[in-house]
Amino acid sequence: MLLEVSSGEYAIVLKLVNEELASKLRKVLPFKAELNLWKEEVYFEIPGSFQAAGRSVVKARRGGVYYWNPGRALCVFYGISEPYSEVVEAGFLVGPSSMARRLPRGEAQIKEHVLAEELKAFVEQLAGRGFAAATPRDQGEVVLAVSRESKGELFSAVVCVEDYGVYVESDGIFRYDESSNAVSYARMLKRYVQGLRWARVDLSEEGYLCITAAAPIDRLIEAIEEVEAAYSYAMLSLG
Repeated sequence: MLLEVSSGEYAIVLKLVNEELASKLRKVLPFKAELNLWKEEVYFEIPGSFQAAGRSVVKARRGGVYYWNPGRALCVFYGISEPYSEVVEAGFLVGPSSMARRLPRGEAQIKEHVLAEELKAFVEQLAGRGFAAATPRDQGEVVLAVSRESKGELFSAVVCVEDYGVYVESDGIFRYDESSNAVSYARMLKRYVQGLRWARVDLSEEGYLCITAAAPIDRLIEAIEEVEAAYSYAMLSLG
């Protein structure tokens, strides 16, 4: 199930793999909820008496989606913070964690996600390669958000599709501060991507070191998988 959380010009999409939880949610959709922030976690309450079963954990991963039974809340973790107490595994964010960071706080609309018609063909291509994909809004524009498990890490990226090609941007690796360590690491990473056709070491608009690619539309899958390879290398090299 793809669940959309939208507020203003922004939206995120959550892929729920906890089928029991997804089934219960469908019975109350759509609804409005207040988006709350705690550390590097955005969460909202599910209406009614709502409990979820599944694997309980006390450690969350970036991009992970969990259900907190005491507060009847669905929680999206977009940084390094951990849950207040045990949470039930529910799924993951489709697309970079930065999309959850940018989501405005306050009232949001919660509904089942409907794919944008103009991007459905790309979603199908990506599904054939094992990617989860969705078409949320980012700054008012419909984008292609993708995620895939890669070498123990949840790789995520956002893709802007233009008439002249595609622009792919990975999740942020770390905030780039121009320190000697950051410059040295960026140079090392640049040496790695020299062997790739489309992927580059870049900066996001928020100032995070990331991997991007600019490629023709017919090279979309190739470009995303190069970005994924470089991102996985970056995360492994950081330990």
